[in-house]
Amino acid sequence: MPRNPILLCIAISWAACADEAALFEPDAGGEVIEDAGQGCDDCYDFSAVEARLAADDDDYLGYVYVAVNRGDLKIFEYSLGGATEDSAFDLASATKWIAGGVILSLIDAGAFGIDDTVGTHLPIMSDNGKGEFTVRHGFSMSSGLWDESRPHTNSKLTLEQSVNTIAANTDVLFSPPGSQIAYDGKQMQVVGRLAEVATGKDWRTLASEQVFDKCSMSSSSFDVFGTNPAVAGGLSTSPADYMTFMKMVMDGGVCGDVRVLSAAAIEEMFTNQTNDAPVAHTYWESNHPDYPYGKDELRYGFGAWILAENPETGVVEEITSPGAWGTFPWVDRKRNLHGIIATYIPLTEGGFRRVLDSELAILSLIRAEV
Repeated sequence: MPRNPILLCIAISWAACADEAALFEPDAGGEVIEDAGQGCDDCYDFSAVEARLAADDDDYLGYVYVAVNRGDLKIFEYSLGGATEDSAFDLASATKWIAGGVILSLIDAGAFGIDDTVGTHLPIMSDNGKGEFTVRHGFSMSSGLWDESRPHTNSKLTLEQSVNTIAANTDVLFSPPGSQIAYDGKQMQVVGRLAEVATGKDWRTLASEQVFDKCSMSSSSFDVFGTNPAVAGGLSTSPADYMTFMKMVMDGGVCGDVRVLSAAAIEEMFTNQTNDAPVAHTYWESNHPDYPYGKDELRYGFGAWILAENPETGVVEEITSPGAWGTFPWVDRKRNLHGIIATYIPLTEGGFRRVLDSELAILSLIRAEV
């Protein structure tokens, strides 16, 4: 998705900045890739998914790519407006899951601990009375940091400068850390800076060395916000690269024959890090009819939202990390599925809210078929 860095605008939404210059003219209809399910052991009928996508073409502004894999096999693929698995998409908050993978890889490597306080590594946070929350809190939306400011996506600031601004100016909505949930990318920005200090390497280098290079994710870069890597929302990538990352998650932390994350790190993603803590701030609707198991509020794992948690067993079955511009990746361990709905909807055109009902309905239809 092309973008004009001059036209960055601040927005109060999941991850922030939209390109007002790039809109897509819708085609007459989407294309279902005919051989997507060939060779599968079971036969799938995704006609209801195709019909929903066709009905919602206008909501996606005529530009969307959808892929669903079961294990190694692609069982569904859909393209509209020329979008492909290799098209570049700016992810907004769909970045958070991959950023979580980078942090977990560094925890695996012993660079810092998941329960280290940020003040231990960043004295400026302690100096401003905000050093008590841990890496775990920062990547489970439970640090207490929350306000409407957006230094973490300010394209004129370095990661260090943005975190210094957060330390000095961001409000603390609740205390102690972990007692509530408040969705805000600034806490992940702080942890990203912690990773730089702990390793002596910049965030972009860490992301490349720890995840992108190991998984051959050559289309991925933290460059959406210019100078600022924007740990929680600055990733540009292709659906193919994101599917590779999710396949690694499904395979217990291994890309091909390369170990990227430990099995324990993967389980942190699939752990309800916040239990039943009250939700102080979220962009999800309450009691959406397409939430699995009739959930009222969605809670957070490590770097990703918990979409499905079995109420009888407590097992987390699905996690996701949707973004403000509409891209929706997910992993469903119960059905051995991983998939992505990749799109780009500027916030001026409604952003993710324009398509969220459609995306949740599509996931429900897929669950019903597989």
